[in-house]
Amino acid sequence: MSVVVKDVNRTVEFLSSIWDVKWEVFDFIATKDQVIECEPFSMRVAHSQLGTAKWPHVGAMEWELLQPLDPPPAVLAEFLETKGGGLHHIGWMVPNFDEMVSHVKQRGGRIRLGSKYKGMRWVLMETKLEGMIFEFVEQLEK
Repeated sequence: MSVVVKDVNRTVEFLSSIWDVKWEVFDFIATKDQVIECEPFSMRVAHSQLGTAKWPHVGAMEWELLQPLDPPPAVLAEFLETKGGGLHHIGWMVPNFDEMVSHVKQRGGRIRLGSKYKGMRWVLMETKLEGMIFEFVEQLEK
């Protein structure tokens, strides 16, 4: 689950005070040779696994916080400006990346962001259905 926020560090601090989970925070700057069907972009990212021994009743789930570092009309900055932040997209690891991307494109979807990074490739695909955005991720290296 990915949430767009104004300030990743402040959000991490708040969520950590509730669930006492560890976060990996980093700036991601996608260069021209890394992007998939989009312009270069940058964002601050925080990842955490929710669902720990302390909170076993909370199902295991990966949280991703995204803070745009590019101004509008960049996708994440535009979302933050128009919606004020919040749930942005839901993602899946898929073994058939090209097939999934093609399948959504055939139904009017389009890639908004995409990159190759750390042995993976991923895209955010906007659909025509209520503006839903899906993320497809493929592990390239084992």
